[in-house]
Amino acid sequence: MSSNTVGILMIVGSLGLFLLTVAITIVVPRKGPRQRKHSVQRTAAGDFFGTASGDRLEVDWFQFGEVPKQELVTIASEYHWQFKSDQITDSGWILRFTKVP
Repeated sequence: MSSNTVGILMIVGSLGLFLLTVAITIVVPRKGPRQRKHSVQRTAAGDFFGTASGDRLEVDWFQFGEVPKQELVTIASEYHWQFKSDQITDSGWILRFTKVP
């Protein structure tokens, strides 16, 4: 085998390994910073609704911005809070809940 053939085989092998690495990176999802932040905020939302008192509650949705609104409403319902209304203001997006028995 000549040195040119060995060189070409090494380049082709390296290119194949590179393409395989790229394909795996694209196909296999990673738990990135946004997903970790979502998990932390989801847990914080559960703690917030679990410890809230009174029969009415207002929440600035931007406080839990990585958690979709419907998911936040679902979390609240697990702690007997029912979504009533929302209002967009200059400083945030207010979600209003009432306590249900």
